[in-house]
Amino acid sequence: MIDQANDLRRIVTQSAQQPQHTATQAVKKVLVVGGKGGVGTTTVAVNLAVAAARQGARTVLIDADPDGPDVQTLCRLRQRYTISDVLDGRRTLGEALQPGPGGIAILPGAWAVADLADASERDQAKLVNQLASLGTRADLVVLDGGNGLHTFTRRLWQTCEEVVLVSSTDSSAVLDTYAALKVALDPIHTPRIHVLVNLCTNQEDAHQVHERLDRSTRRFLGFGLPICQWLPADPNVVAAGRQGVPFTLAQAESPTAQAVLTLADSLNHSSEGEDQEHSHLPQDQQNTTIQEFLPNRLNPSGENVDSEEDRSFLTQC
Repeated sequence: MIDQANDLRRIVTQSAQQPQHTATQAVKKVLVVGGKGGVGTTTVAVNLAVAAARQGARTVLIDADPDGPDVQTLCRLRQRYTISDVLDGRRTLGEALQPGPGGIAILPGAWAVADLADASERDQAKLVNQLASLGTRADLVVLDGGNGLHTFTRRLWQTCEEVVLVSSTDSSAVLDTYAALKVALDPIHTPRIHVLVNLCTNQEDAHQVHERLDRSTRRFLGFGLPICQWLPADPNVVAAGRQGVPFTLAQAESPTAQAVLTLADSLNHSSEGEDQEHSHLPQDQQNTTIQEFLPNRLNPSGENVDSEEDRSFLTQC
C-alpha cells in the first residue's frame, strides 16, 4: 500500500512539473495578407510557418485565401480535407489538419471561392472560434489571407494579434497595400502590423516603400508604421516553389531564408501581455483611441471620405 501511494505521489509530481497545454492556453495568430496579387503573400506565409517551426514553435498554417488557395501546391500536399469542411461542419479544425513540410500542420484552402468568400457570418465565426482550441497543439497559427478585402479577410484582421502586410516595390502594389490597411483596420481591435516589402533589389528600395506608407498612415490614419522587413528578389525562391519545397528548407542559408527566420523570431518572442491594440503607434499616441484620431476618416457607412486626397498624397510620396 505504501509503494502504491509513493507511485501515485511520483506520478502527480511529474505531471505538475510538465508544461500543461490546455484548451484555454493562448495561441498567437498571425495573418499574412497583401493588397495586390503577385506580391508573394502565400510564399511568405508558408515559409514564415516553416521558419517558426524550425525555431521550435508548434505551428499551424491555414490557407484562408478566398481567391487562390495555393498552399497545397507550394507544399505538395494531397488534398484530404479543406477549410470548406470546417466551415460546413463536416470536420472540426483539428480533424482537418494534415502534416506539412518542416513539421508544420496545414489546413488547405478551398478552390471554390464561394465556399470561403461567401460563407455565412455564422460559419466564419465558427471557424474563427475553433482557433482557440488549437492552444492544446500549437503555439503559433499563421493564416494566409491572400489579397483583396473579402468580408472573411477583414474578419481575420480583427481576430489576429499580428498582421504581416506584404507589398512589393511596384507603385500599384504600394497603393493597394495602403488601401488594404485603411479599409481593414477596425477601431476596436488593432493588430500589431509588420510591413514586409518583397522582391526588393536592395534595402533602400524597401525603405522607400516603407516611407511612402508611413507618411500616408501618419497623415490620414493617425499612426506610424514600424521599420519594415524586406526580402530580396531571389531566383532560388521561385525554383523552390516550383519544386513544392519551402525555400526556408531548400535554401536554408540564403539571405531570403535568413530574413524570414528573423521575422519569425520577432513574432515568436513579441512581449506577452503587451497592449496589442496600440503597440504599433507612436509613443505620443499610445493612450489615444483610434476613434479619437480618425475623425471623419472611416464613417459608419463604410465610406472612405479621404480616398482621393490620401491616394494622391501616397502617389506623390
